Amino acid sequence: MHKNFRIECRRSVGNLHVYPKGILDGSSACQIINVIREKYKGKGRVFINTDQIKEALPFGTTTLGFQMGEITIPRDRIYFKGKHAFVMAPNGCRVIAGNNRGLCRCGGNCAECLCRRLGNRAEKRA
Repeated sequence: MHKNFRIECRRSVGNLHVYPKGILDGSSACQIINVIREKYKGKGRVFINTDQIKEALPFGTTTLGFQMGEITIPRDRIYFKGKHAFVMAPNGCRVIAGNNRGLCRCGGNCAECLCRRLGNRAEKRA
């Protein structure tokens, strides 16, 4: 785990909100899963806010996806939001598209992808 990685969490209306901060590597991903295991009470949803992730390393996102299969929470109850949401969210989890600039897992590289068109519009506005 990166030395500056930490996780804060809170409860609101029966939901668990997780705020990881720092660089997501393999052990950081495991720590996110461990926090969810400890804090989730079996009801409500889990929201993982990715805005404070400085960098989501490929091994970290792969580990997060693999470890997500080890918890008993249905994936459709797990929501990722923030700037790294599309990159970090494993298959089956939900993504709340806010200010993600329309990017998806393809990174805007596929010709017909909606995220590419949205990303180009966002760049023109800036």
